[in-house]
Amino acid sequence: MKRLFTCLIMIILIILLSAITGCSVDKDHSTRGNEPMDLHNKELSDIEDKIKTSSFSSTLPTSYNISVNISLKQEEMDRIIYEVTVDEAKQMMKDVTLSAHLDPDMALKLKTSNVFFTNIFDIDTYPDRFLLKPGGEIKGVQLFRGFILDPQALDQSFVDLYETVYVKVSWKSSDHTLHTEYFKIKGTSNEEITEYIQEKAN
Repeated sequence: MKRLFTCLIMIILIILLSAITGCSVDKDHSTRGNEPMDLHNKELSDIEDKIKTSSFSSTLPTSYNISVNISLKQEEMDRIIYEVTVDEAKQMMKDVTLSAHLDPDMALKLKTSNVFFTNIFDIDTYPDRFLLKPGGEIKGVQLFRGFILDPQALDQSFVDLYETVYVKVSWKSSDHTLHTEYFKIKGTSNEEITEYIQEKAN
């Protein structure tokens, strides 16, 4: 009888321990699983808020160069490609983070659910690729995104909007101070995408 009682106690303890451990693991997975999306949403909310309050500067920086190039990629579906580049750093720039957003109305002009793109997920994976300094091995940090074009949406309003790009640049200086700047940039379209849009818009 005593042995039976001892066995029952042991079984109950094992069940309780399994339940507690299981809850802890599930909670930990849930928290870590949400971190990337939380980071993405935080970055998106910040840039959207700054767009609404017109907090982007049209004056480009003097301590580094920033540019936006726009091109065309034709495969099964035609895509417009946006390439944001930060280079020619005149000072140490660590963990260079780029986030970009097209004019909000472009979401209605492209086959996409959003017009935001960022490299925040790449910093921890490839930290050496996001370190800029004068004479450094890495010459520039780039951010790309391609959007599927909707031929029916290529009208004059598309022409007026598509070159406007809002860019957020964040980095840490040599003393680990975090710097963040916001720019409204008119992108530079190459000849191919310019002719494509003009042909479809007319």
